Amino acid sequence: MGPTVSAIVIFLDARPFMAEAIESVLGQSFGSWELVLVDDGSSDGSREVADDYARRHPHRVRVVEHEGRVNRGMSASRNLGLEAATGEYVGFLDADDRWPPEKLNVFVAELERDKSLAGVVGSIELFGEVAQTRVVPAGLPFGEAIDPPALLGATLLRRPAMLTTFGNPLVRRQALLEVGGFEEEFTGLAEDAVAWCKLALRFRFGAVAATGLQYRRHQATSGASDVRSGALAAGHARFARWLWEYTIGQPAATRAWAAPIVVEHLFRSTVLEAWLTLPDDPVRRRARLVNAWRDLVRACPATVTSRRRLRLAAQLAAGLRAGAVGGLQEPGLRGGIS
Repeated sequence: MGPTVSAIVIFLDARPFMAEAIESVLGQSFGSWELVLVDDGSSDGSREVADDYARRHPHRVRVVEHEGRVNRGMSASRNLGLEAATGEYVGFLDADDRWPPEKLNVFVAELERDKSLAGVVGSIELFGEVAQTRVVPAGLPFGEAIDPPALLGATLLRRPAMLTTFGNPLVRRQALLEVGGFEEEFTGLAEDAVAWCKLALRFRFGAVAATGLQYRRHQATSGASDVRSGALAAGHARFARWLWEYTIGQPAATRAWAAPIVVEHLFRSTVLEAWLTLPDDPVRRRARLVNAWRDLVRACPATVTSRRRLRLAAQLAAGLRAGAVGGLQEPGLRGGIS
C-alpha cells in the first residue's frame, strides 16, 4: 500500500533552514507519509541537502526537479510535486517553515471523520527573528463543515490571518487535481491564495484547533520583501482581478453566490493598491485612486456603484488611517461567518 499523505517541500536556495523543514516531516507521529522535495533551480547547496536525505531515506524521500534544473517559480514547483505525489492527501511545506509533530495525526483523523471535507486547516504558530512566538487561530469554526460561500467570504472579506498560507492545510489530492492545481502565471506572490480560492469555490473545508504550521518570520521571506517594496498591495490587486475573471467562468449557480463576494474584494483590493503602492505622497495617491476607479468602470462595471463611490470618498477623507480600512467592506458580505 502507498502512503496516506504526500508532504511536498519546494525549495530555492533554502539551505539555512531546509534541514529543519525536512526533519519536521520525518518527526511526524503519523507514520504513513512520503516526502517529495522539489528543486526549483537551487544553487546554494540546498540540493545537496535534499539528495542526502533521499539517500538516507530512499523509500520515503524523493527529489524531483524541472527539466534542465531551471527556476520556474512556486506554482510550477508545487504542481511538479503534486504530479509526483501518490498519497490520498497532500500537504505543502515551505523550506523555511516547520510542521508540529502531531499535525498529520490530527488532520488525517479529521479528514477521515468527515469524508465531505476537501481539506482541513489549523492554527499557525509564528516564530523567528522578526516575530514574537505566538499562535494565530485559523478564524473558522471548529468541528463543522464550512460550505463554499462561508469559506470564500471568510477568506476574501474577513481575511483571517494567513488563512490561505498553503503550509497549513492538508488537502485531498483529488480535489486539488480537479481544480487544476496551482496557476503557473503566479510564480510567487498570491500563488497560494489563487489555489485556495479555486478550492473554496467548490469544496467544503474543516478547521481544527491544533497548530497546522510553524511559520518562520525573517527578513528574507518573500512576504517581508513584498511589504518593504510596496509589491504586496499590487499583488493582492492582481490576484483580485484574476479571481474575478475566473469566477465569471464558473457555472451559473456558483456565480450567483460568489460574484458579490468577489466583486467587493476586487473593489477593496483595487483601492488599497492605489493607496499603498509606493511612492505614498498624497497627490500621487489620489491620482492613482482616480485611475483605479476608471479601470474598474472599464473592466468590471458591476463593481462601480453609488454606494462604493461614497465609501471611496469617505476613505479619502479619512486618509485610510489605521482601522479605516474596515470601511471598505460591505455590510452583510461575510459569507455567513460573523
